[in-house]
Amino acid sequence: MFNNLQAMRGAGFVGFKTIKELRDTKLKEVPGGSGGEDMGVYLVLRLAPNPPVFMDQSIGGHFKKKDPTVSLAELKSNWVDGTLVIYIGKAGAPGK
Repeated sequence: MFNNLQAMRGAGFVGFKTIKELRDTKLKEVPGGSGGEDMGVYLVLRLAPNPPVFMDQSIGGHFKKKDPTVSLAELKSNWVDGTLVIYIGKAGAPGK
């Protein structure tokens, strides 16, 4: 599997951006973002070698009037040490 950026690049992944860069460009380079309606796959990576520090309360906002907060115990028990990919998503929709 992909355990470093070099392996990801070798598999054809391109366009690595920081969260700050994505915010600053308003997602214009992300398929399906404000830059267009192309479809694509994206990965959210965590490159820091140190363990994450989890928050007591989610700051992601509520969805359908539900609080997305997960307990610290659950977050810690589900974390995989040394993980690089923390989310895989798809962007854009056909016909839009």
